[in-house]
Amino acid sequence: MNYPKVNVSRSERSQSITIQAVIQTPQDMDAIKQAAECSGMSVSSFTRFHVLAAARKVVSEHVAAS
Repeated sequence: MNYPKVNVSRSERSQSITIQAVIQTPQDMDAIKQAAECSGMSVSSFTRFHVLAAARKVVSEHVAAS
C-alpha cells in the first residue's frame, strides 16, 4: 500500500495571555479599525502594539518621577 506523505508540525505555541476591553461606542471601534487599516496592521496587532507602547511610556514616566 502507498500511503500519502503527511507533514506533521511538532512545534508548540507559547502560552498567550488574552486581555479584553469593552469599546463603548461603534464610533470608537470604527476609529480603531480605521487607524489599524491606515497603518497596515490588523486590529489585534494595532491594539497590541499601541497598548504596549502606552504601557511602557506610563511605566517609564512613573519610574522617572520617582
